[in-house]
Amino acid sequence: MVASHDEVSALFKTLDVDGSGSICFEEFTTWYEDTLETCLMDGPSSPSSIIDNIKTRRTVNNFSTTPVPKDLVTEALEAAIMAPNHRMTEPWRFISLGPKAIKNVAALSPTKESRWSAIPGWMVVTAPKSSDPLVEKEDYAAVCCAVQNFQLALWANKVGTKWTTGDITRTDAFNSICGIDGEVESVVGCIWYGWAAGEGEVKEGKRRKSVSDVLSELE
Repeated sequence: MVASHDEVSALFKTLDVDGSGSICFEEFTTWYEDTLETCLMDGPSSPSSIIDNIKTRRTVNNFSTTPVPKDLVTEALEAAIMAPNHRMTEPWRFISLGPKAIKNVAALSPTKESRWSAIPGWMVVTAPKSSDPLVEKEDYAAVCCAVQNFQLALWANKVGTKWTTGDITRTDAFNSICGIDGEVESVVGCIWYGWAAGEGEVKEGKRRKSVSDVLSELE
């Protein structure tokens, strides 16, 4: 992006603190440090914005058919795989469904086929099975963390999601379409994603429990 002449002039006037008609190094660094601090405090990665993102995220049920840019999805996946995991197993697998796969999955549920076919983004997430129940439990928990990271990263870009775990996701037919080996991995969820359709689709949260309801403090 190239600044306009007016924008350059306005910035020059801001930096020319002493009105000398020139900008010294000290004037520039003072402005730069103040601007950088503001960006770090109020930018998209600031602590307050991260907490707001967590608190405001809502499940979206109705999506626009407009596709989500691939770079936003990749960015969300990069956030997803930063989730904490035991023993650094990095147990998650993400399967992005294209138009053909979406059509085939939608056909598994005739009553919902039309609606499902219109959802622009499908990301299936799996966790590995293990002969050790504890390892399998820990890996499943880690993948769930990755799923939330994925959802929050998309939400930061105004992209809504819905984490689904319906009966269809536990069928051999679904596994076959998605290239999942049910002997070695299980579906943690299918994440629908896209822009919310229409006005008022994203509703206020309905959480009923407060921190005091779920927190036990021991001496």
